[in-house]
Amino acid sequence: MPKKTIFLKLIGAKPDYQLQWSYDQKTWAKVEPTSPSTELDSGDELDWESDDSIQKIQIKFKKGNIISNRNLSGNDSKKVKGIAKSGLAKGLTDPYTIKVQPAGGGGLKEYDPDVNTPPPPSPPTDD
Repeated sequence: MPKKTIFLKLIGAKPDYQLQWSYDQKTWAKVEPTSPSTELDSGDELDWESDDSIQKIQIKFKKGNIISNRNLSGNDSKKVKGIAKSGLAKGLTDPYTIKVQPAGGGGLKEYDPDVNTPPPPSPPTDD
């Protein structure tokens, strides 16, 4: 079961924080509705890890058709883990919410990326 990790950090000042993400902790991008968009297959593990700018994170999936909210561990901590369901169909998408509490205190701020499965295979073409 492959493991993918999304690293998270906040930049900016209170109350105008920007949540950024990275797969390698070298290249960072702003969390947006379509970013990060992570592709998972059956049984893959997806982890979210925060740096010291974040006190805690919470993950919540809208549909739960790829990772069920019941299969998340570590919500309300600096590291949340989810495991994709077995027997996943191809071409699924599931938006989710990342709620982040800054290390300096304050309320949770909400961000909405998505997760998906590989697209179905293309039909053969006649050449």
